[in-house]
Amino acid sequence: MRPHVTPYRTLILKGWWIILLVLFAWAIGVGQYMFDIDVDAGTDVLVGDKDPDLAYYERTRPLWGYDEYAMVAMVRDDWITPDGVALQKQIVKALEAVPHVEGVVSILDVPLLRQQDGPLFDPANVPTLKSEGIDYDRARAEIVEHTQARGNLISTDGRSLGLLVFLAIPEAMRTFDKEWAALKNTPDPTPEQAKRLAELDALLDVASDELAVRRTAMVDGLRETVKRLEPKLDEPVRLSGLPFINISIEEHLNHDIEVFGIAALVLFTLGFLLVYLRPRFVVLPILTCLLPVVIVIGTMALRGDVLTVVTANLPVLLFTLMLPYTVYFVERYRERRSLYPEESGDQSSIEAAKSIFLPCLFSCTTTMAGFLALVTSTTKPVRTFGLMTSVGMGVGLIVVFLAIPSMSRPLSPMRIPASGVQTGTRGLVRLFERVSLRMPAAIVALSLVVLGLAMWGTTKLSAQSKFTEYFMEDSAVYQGLEYIDQEMGGTTPLEVIVTAKDDLYFLKPEGIQALEAVQAYFDTVPEVGNVRSIATLVDEIKKKNPNIVPMMPFFGKHPMVRSVTKEYADEAYKTSRVLVRFRETAPTLDRNVILDGLRAHLESAPELQDLEVRETGVFLLYANMLNSLMDTQRKTFIWVVVAIFVMLIILFWSPILAILMLLTQVLPAVVMLGVMGWLGIPLDVITVMIAAIAMGIGIDAAIQYTDRFRRELAVDGDHRAALSRAHATIGRAIWIATSVIIVGFCVLMLSQFRPSIYFGLFTAIAMLMSQLAALTVLPSIFLLTGYPKRPKQPKRSQDTADDDDLPAFYPSS
Repeated sequence: MRPHVTPYRTLILKGWWIILLVLFAWAIGVGQYMFDIDVDAGTDVLVGDKDPDLAYYERTRPLWGYDEYAMVAMVRDDWITPDGVALQKQIVKALEAVPHVEGVVSILDVPLLRQQDGPLFDPANVPTLKSEGIDYDRARAEIVEHTQARGNLISTDGRSLGLLVFLAIPEAMRTFDKEWAALKNTPDPTPEQAKRLAELDALLDVASDELAVRRTAMVDGLRETVKRLEPKLDEPVRLSGLPFINISIEEHLNHDIEVFGIAALVLFTLGFLLVYLRPRFVVLPILTCLLPVVIVIGTMALRGDVLTVVTANLPVLLFTLMLPYTVYFVERYRERRSLYPEESGDQSSIEAAKSIFLPCLFSCTTTMAGFLALVTSTTKPVRTFGLMTSVGMGVGLIVVFLAIPSMSRPLSPMRIPASGVQTGTRGLVRLFERVSLRMPAAIVALSLVVLGLAMWGTTKLSAQSKFTEYFMEDSAVYQGLEYIDQEMGGTTPLEVIVTAKDDLYFLKPEGIQALEAVQAYFDTVPEVGNVRSIATLVDEIKKKNPNIVPMMPFFGKHPMVRSVTKEYADEAYKTSRVLVRFRETAPTLDRNVILDGLRAHLESAPELQDLEVRETGVFLLYANMLNSLMDTQRKTFIWVVVAIFVMLIILFWSPILAILMLLTQVLPAVVMLGVMGWLGIPLDVITVMIAAIAMGIGIDAAIQYTDRFRRELAVDGDHRAALSRAHATIGRAIWIATSVIIVGFCVLMLSQFRPSIYFGLFTAIAMLMSQLAALTVLPSIFLLTGYPKRPKQPKRSQDTADDDDLPAFYPSS
């Protein structure tokens, strides 16, 4: 048989070594940078970068400082005794010696106004626990009820001590952040402003890298220091705070990347070996799928891109998504070698690749559409994940169809007897075939019932996830967050910033009343752990002198007082803020209810009518991001459905057939969301991607099955016979390919980061449902509707054996 001469055939036959040389040179060239790719564990992944509240937050940071501090929580029964104070001094000295620590704040710094009787005190000589001649009984009574210390630096029972360890910020950030924030949020920057912003971006990128180095060194130093201190304490030391959380996430990511890579490689290698029992059909698929991973990740590293909690799954995900195409190639190659043993190995490889290219192209394109749908997200890492995975899929498809036939070129053709290729269905595929043939109406009816229940479950879906729930209960970061959340006044901060027209306003009675009006709302919110402001500071001073309020404008200018109030007000006391921390672990926490109530309260409070009041902080930004997830879920799902529908019409030229195929693949995505709703698992920044991705990946099985079904239907026009033959051929390949994807996503369940576990679990469930839908619901619909119609027989050449000449397999008896 004389094969058709095509550019693809010529390229593989004559240029196979050039293809391999280019691909391996490309992979080696960029792959050397792959292990240098940075991991960005910044918590900015948890906020939407397009959020206008984020722009306001950034503008306020130069005034209020940075959140780069760690909290060290220690437990002991006698902190406020001579021995306890001596131990605290040792602890503070040890913490200050940690690399890049700028300072440590503890109860040793709390001013003790009530050490002496009487209403008068000298601001320049206020004693602290560091002072000589302290009355420790009076000090203990004062500190555990101190408005600035209770629930912040010490627990209400006096046993838990909180020390704030501040990281030294690079000078460039302190110098240029204010200018950068102003330029970044300029609506229509001039060319000069844009140029200056680019210069500042470069400077601050260097400063950010330096900050990351300092953060790592400080956290490592803190861990070593607390190990030495723990024998002197009653309980293990708990660490928390932004630097510790960032480093912990980075460690989780590095662990996941390493474990995912090793586990995926081992599992897929064993899987291919068990299925095919031939080294060729193990080495070629694995090596082929590694190439796009190395190329894409190496290119990302070369470009300076980073991996985040969202994109850390990209290497194993890309590897997994490429493997099904190699499965289709291997299955078709084996099929040809069995049917046409006399043809050359080159022709078998080339025709196998050609026969699967079109459905794989459209399958890949629809999968890319599923990932591209994520570019509508308000969170940059999610957009980056969608874009880079789409690019990786495109690169991977090209690599697969060039690399695997080229690598097969120098190998001797395999002899596969007819008995070596399945000519009927077996196992689960046979069960799916028989059920579809015998009770198609029952399958469709059952699917509609499941769909209805799943849609009901989606109405219970929420986006009220909690940051503390991202970590495993036995992890140090979770235990630190939980302890500090419950014992030390909460973890998630909110700020209410109030601006007046006059200087010194917030030292005057009306200014203090305005702050008290803000605080009045939080007195009604049970999830609040700690509230501090100038007003709470005045409340503390009132315990010493009830008539202090009229004297505050005088006292506020004193350097000692200013050292305390700078946390709450600007230099002119024209802008002030109320600091609030919420307990993330509170079971009744509902951010939207709290924020809606706060806004209503601020609008109605008469003391605030002539002031500019605005809330900000991580609590608000995180709430905004969670609220955007539901909108992102809706937009991405609609986007991917429309994109897939268009692709199916282009591929099959039948809107009705496209709708039937689409309905079967909407089912798995909706079921997955419904299960999450019924189980009460909220959407988060990672799980919000599941539905669009599941649709994009799952449609592959439907495309492959429908393409083969139409080929078999062309033989005799018998839908039932075509169903059996399609199950006997592509059904097996779908079962293997989808199982590969399911295993790949199950690998993500080895993560130490709970959103990644949910992402792997529920996407695997969706893939399993897609497999069932493609092999039961879709063929049942074909039988009931009579779609697709029998296509016209293609014109066949008498001297070639291309894919259209493949005889249909006999149905199983």
